[in-house]
Amino acid sequence: RVTVTASVANRTDKPVAGDTLTLEIAGRGIQTVPLNVAPNGSASVAFAPFTVPSRNMRVGVRAGSDALATDNLFNFVVSPLAPVRIIVVDGGTRAGAGLYLTRALSIGEAPKFDVMLRGPANLSDDDLRRASVVLLNDVDVPAVLGRRLGRFVQDGGGLFVAAGPRATWPSDA
Repeated sequence: RVTVTASVANRTDKPVAGDTLTLEIAGRGIQTVPLNVAPNGSASVAFAPFTVPSRNMRVGVRAGSDALATDNLFNFVVSPLAPVRIIVVDGGTRAGAGLYLTRALSIGEAPKFDVMLRGPANLSDDDLRRASVVLLNDVDVPAVLGRRLGRFVQDGGGLFVAAGPRATWPSDA
């Protein structure tokens, strides 16, 4: 649940009285509260909490009306708190290296990480669709995997390469 708090400044020598602030979600007003601000003063208003669905939401706070209408609407996006999905791809040649990375990343809280460990041969397309970031941990990347990871990055995914003595990248990927 999210609580939006709006701060409003009155930069004039006249009070703002009897005006309103409206919380909008996707362009629809969901709550309107009265707004009164002293001359050259400011005020804060907290709206009722609302639930963030599983996708990003366009939210706005609209202040009544005045001579400069363009600054009466403040738009922003509210995103649900979701863990960053990371796939650690490890060649498995060093005992525990991939396990160490997954455990180290799993303890993070800000942001929270959802970590999976995969080998280069068993990284599926479904894994890539669900991931935000792929971390290659000293991996010899075959051409097929290199092309798949290239598409993953072109589609907005993140790729982190921890290069070591076994790390390679195919020239045709």
